[in-house]
Amino acid sequence: DDVDPLNSSLWSWSEMGDVVPFFSVPKGGHHAFHTTLLPGNRSSTTSTTLLLVGCNVASEVAVLSRQQGDDEWAMLDLMEGNQMACPTDEEDEFLFLMGLTVVLLPLRLAGVNHYDNNFCYPFSMLTSTDGSLMGFAPYHRILGERFLARP
Repeated sequence: DDVDPLNSSLWSWSEMGDVVPFFSVPKGGHHAFHTTLLPGNRSSTTSTTLLLVGCNVASEVAVLSRQQGDDEWAMLDLMEGNQMACPTDEEDEFLFLMGLTVVLLPLRLAGVNHYDNNFCYPFSMLTSTDGSLMGFAPYHRILGERFLARP
């Protein structure tokens, strides 16, 4: 049974505790959370959906994972240097997340030429308080681009 992770009528609530580590909120400020869905290749036998979660008083983006057929989300513990994060400024001060999205690009534009041209690959993008736009290409170390490529 093929379940579309983008169909909100099928969503459920999972208590996760603190997902995104964040800095203290400035006086008079507030938290603004950003989320975006990174659906996996549903034609794959290991279909996984990734949820990216960020906060306006944090520099890193958390990655949650859910396997097809599971009801629970799990926090992914990415290796040092492989996290989505805002850069630091010239004084090595943290910059904060202002926006988060996923853009689907045809694989040939992503530089992957050995795959079917009808597939797209999701690139995660974030904006930070300095106005910069950064792109991240998620990659499964065993399955490669097939893990997230979509027809």
